[in-house]
Amino acid sequence: MENIVNTLVEYSGALEELISFIRLEDSGTQALQALETFQRVLLVDSFPSASLKEIEAVSSIPGDWPPNPFTDTLRVSNERFIGREAVLRRLRSALESSSFHLQGEPKIGKSSLLWLLYQNQVKAGAMAVFGDFQHQEMLEIVEEVAEKVGLSPDVGWPTLRRALAAQPFYLFLDEFDLAPQMGFTLEWGRRLRGLAAGNFRLLIGARHTLKEILPHIGGDSPWYNYVTPETLGSLAQVEAEQLFTKRLPVSLAQQLFTPPVRQYLFEISGCHPFKLTRAAYRYYDQQTNEPEADWQIRYYADLKHFGLME
Repeated sequence: MENIVNTLVEYSGALEELISFIRLEDSGTQALQALETFQRVLLVDSFPSASLKEIEAVSSIPGDWPPNPFTDTLRVSNERFIGREAVLRRLRSALESSSFHLQGEPKIGKSSLLWLLYQNQVKAGAMAVFGDFQHQEMLEIVEEVAEKVGLSPDVGWPTLRRALAAQPFYLFLDEFDLAPQMGFTLEWGRRLRGLAAGNFRLLIGARHTLKEILPHIGGDSPWYNYVTPETLGSLAQVEAEQLFTKRLPVSLAQQLFTPPVRQYLFEISGCHPFKLTRAAYRYYDQQTNEPEADWQIRYYADLKHFGLME
């Protein structure tokens, strides 16, 4: 059996599929328990060993704990947003004179940052629309823009262009990787580019470059060459520390997430905001609710579920 499993380990996902099948056929058997133990050893062997010894010494803490506060899986709102102060300052300043493209790997925080900037503009009284290509087609977004400037949804482009040129306007387009599938064409790119010299600002969130998403065709200038790229990476550790103090009272955060625990979570997540939140979620649940649960196995299963681990 061990030889079979060792062979399966060489192929991505094969071991997990085998174990799932065996659970259906041999639930509760000693053979299944042995196989699950083997899987656990494989995963634990990949954890940072020094930190693992420290974290194993932390036992479940009894008490009246609040519901798990690390449940975020989608974009977060203002009060739950952490870090990015330097990026926010730079982008807020850039908005006065330019458009930008926020680029980064999946779940690095692009949508949350765009949403925060959008909310800031709305609170300041600016004219702004937030479009999301995961849920909206380009024509739906354009209809929102028209209504925002007091025009009918079916207004023609020349009229809408004049209205947008007459006042500052901020158009946020999230999940732009999906834009071509949702009706964003080269013609729309050129139309928006034509507004860039005035008071119009385009703020885009996407994993890939704009050139990759919608390549330029034609003799004119590329539609995207006025959009400044801004790469979003993992949090600095000092920013990552805010996750615990913003989600829990400081005294509880210090009691449960001790310095060795926090350092371990930083190591296994790389301070990637979503990965860190899931690690904190699984650790919190194990410590306050399910002391027998293997939070580390569940954490890595979460990463695979969300497409962040092969």
